[in-house]
Amino acid sequence: MFALALGGLAVAFLVRDDSPSKDPRGRRTTNRTRDNRTNASNPGSATVLVPTPGSSSSSPTPSSSSPSSSPSNPGDPAPSTANGSATPHEARVRPPARPGRGGGPVVLVLGPDGQPVEGAVVEARTQTRQLTARPSNKLGEAALDPVGDEGTIVGTARHARFAQPASFSGKRGDARIVARFSVGAWGILAGMIHDIHGAAPAKAILEVVDEDGFETEVSSDSFTEWDGDTNRTGVFRVALAPGKYTVSSSAAGFVPSDKAYTTIVASKESIVDLLVEKGSDVSGKVALPPDLLSSREPIVLRFELESVRGTVDNPTTFSREIDQELGADASFKLEGMRWGQCRLRVRDATRVGAWAILRLEEGVNAEGVGLALEAMFTSVRGIVRDEAGKAIPSATVRSQRVEVKTDATGVFELRGLDTGNQDVTAEKPGFERGFVSVGVRPPGQAPPDVVLTLYARGSATGRVLVRGQGAPGVKVVVVQKIHGGGMKTWGPVLTGKNGAWAIPELDRGSYFVKVGAGDPFDDAGAPTFEVLPGEKTTAPDVEIR
Repeated sequence: MFALALGGLAVAFLVRDDSPSKDPRGRRTTNRTRDNRTNASNPGSATVLVPTPGSSSSSPTPSSSSPSSSPSNPGDPAPSTANGSATPHEARVRPPARPGRGGGPVVLVLGPDGQPVEGAVVEARTQTRQLTARPSNKLGEAALDPVGDEGTIVGTARHARFAQPASFSGKRGDARIVARFSVGAWGILAGMIHDIHGAAPAKAILEVVDEDGFETEVSSDSFTEWDGDTNRTGVFRVALAPGKYTVSSSAAGFVPSDKAYTTIVASKESIVDLLVEKGSDVSGKVALPPDLLSSREPIVLRFELESVRGTVDNPTTFSREIDQELGADASFKLEGMRWGQCRLRVRDATRVGAWAILRLEEGVNAEGVGLALEAMFTSVRGIVRDEAGKAIPSATVRSQRVEVKTDATGVFELRGLDTGNQDVTAEKPGFERGFVSVGVRPPGQAPPDVVLTLYARGSATGRVLVRGQGAPGVKVVVVQKIHGGGMKTWGPVLTGKNGAWAIPELDRGSYFVKVGAGDPFDDAGAPTFEVLPGEKTTAPDVEIR
């Protein structure tokens, strides 16, 4: 048994994978992987740089299935995403292509040399609708959705190896359409994909996301160099178009690697080191309540697993959620779990079970784990409203593990929380982020009721002048002084023809204006102004030479 130090941790990134699969026993499994890495030593900072007005970066990175060797079929809905912190050039990932046999015309994707291109994402539309995006298989083929009398099909094939997409078009009745990439500049991404023992998986997938959020999966079969099936040290080389990328790796039987961030320069080589781990399987049975025991319908439950590494003073927590259909005997099997000191529980729409404590070793399976779905759970109830006391519907309310939306009356309930102090936040576009610390009571006790008040964001306008005349094209940043220390930037924006600038959403507080280059946090001589909730503020003019 192990005591888990899980409180006071800040979410660093969030990954979800809603693609359905089947485990070896034939159960339907949907990974909703909230790989929430939380680290007690890095809960966040009062000083933040925000690239766009009032925004917080997000980096949902859905993982999609690797391309199959047959043309495509419609899959399940594209994964949803959630907010997390982002590195400087990690962009919002677009919905991934869904492999399968689409049943419609086949797009053949070729490189400049006429060879098939595997893993290209084929996006197409008719005159009336957008078709499902498909990845090309090893033969370079991607089968689109069936198309009737809908006019011309137009689209593009995209791949991280090529800077420009390959355009294509086809008319009604075409069974095969060719998309060919043109020659362009490229650089090399090189490095190693290996486990902690220095060994590589026999096969690997490289997930590459560019600045626009476009994701390409490159299999080791199409690497320009790969020794995973020979020397097994994991040395690889891949040709990519110049640009900034977020890179990670996965392999069957391994936990995906952390993300690496790299810039590819034409005719040069960039090095990354990607560490994958051998995953562990967790299996056992769930003790079900009477209503589920008598149910004749398939029983799908959500399994929540946390693994903790590091020290007691500086733990790092990885969280994962998996929706899985139980076996006829209420059995389950979760595959590819991270090693570490772990806890596992199960829930449905209304009930949450108690945590089971276990330890997973790398690549070692845990069998005979007993879980129970219980009617009692810990929760927090409350309401989200604005400064005038009016309820705010559809606001997002979060704790460290649970996320819900408020209903039409602004009411919410967070279920299945750990007892003790929990941070609860609420957000909605157009409003400041709300925060409250709540003492969560043990199961069976009345849950606490909380009120989260969100203040409408204000806005600001101003002018930049040169000798009394408006100065166009000048970069403007406004900097908020955070109560208790620290600063937060909003912008940058550029002035218009008459030297005017505007930032539409700002939190209430004290600000100063910085123009041009230089240290944005140096407020010496900078004009100041105040922003009030929901009000438009005119900042003082800034005269520059």
